[in-house]
Amino acid sequence: MSTTVRISRASWQALRQIAAQADEPMLTVLDKAIEAYRRQCFLQKANEAYAVLRENP
Repeated sequence: MSTTVRISRASWQALRQIAAQADEPMLTVLDKAIEAYRRQCFLQKANEAYAVLRENP
């Protein structure tokens, strides 16, 4: 599946630079960035839930 997503010029340039440095397609770099962000959000929510549990005797 292919979908068009608009990003800022600065983000596009950063993506292009990272892809060139990693010698990977821009799509691969973008997929990895999205997965890393998804995991970060998941862990943040898990940490918040754990903090609530610790406060509850």
